[in-house]
Amino acid sequence: MKLFSIFSLIFLSTSIVALPSTPSFVVAKTTNVVLREEVDVNRLGMDLVGKVGRGGALVTKEQFLMADIAVNLLYGVQMLLAPGKLVTDHFNSETSNLLNFFIRGSSVGFLGLAYFLHKSTDGELNHKVALGTAIATGVLYPWNAKLNTALALPIKYPMHYVPEVIFILLTIAGIASGME
Repeated sequence: MKLFSIFSLIFLSTSIVALPSTPSFVVAKTTNVVLREEVDVNRLGMDLVGKVGRGGALVTKEQFLMADIAVNLLYGVQMLLAPGKLVTDHFNSETSNLLNFFIRGSSVGFLGLAYFLHKSTDGELNHKVALGTAIATGVLYPWNAKLNTALALPIKYPMHYVPEVIFILLTIAGIASGME
């Protein structure tokens, strides 16, 4: 038995459409027909039942790693090319040459991590490193700026919500993807 997975929406006014190139047909309601690519139902069902039945891994480790690589790559490039923008976008403060110097230097860690996660073939190690650094980055940067009242940083909202939410989502995705 086959199930269709990848969706593309086509508007038609028929109620049943026969697709001669596939062994199945698609039932459509008044105006919407959803065409899907075939996937083995048994394999798909077992994967979903197994993952949901164990209570986790709706996000795969590969998806989490790709998201973590993308975030580190984007922040690393921004730190390298526009370090002052990180300050002026997220804080009601001016930047300085000294601050730009340290932010630009920090780009090496973000870009190096993205490169390591992309090139390393040890999936378990990649997951542990990505999750650990996502949590540590969230704690040391956006959450520290928000919650550390002793620092009293002049945070600029709504822009500062972006890294707060990004690192919360990365942390949740990392934890969820480890629950296989």
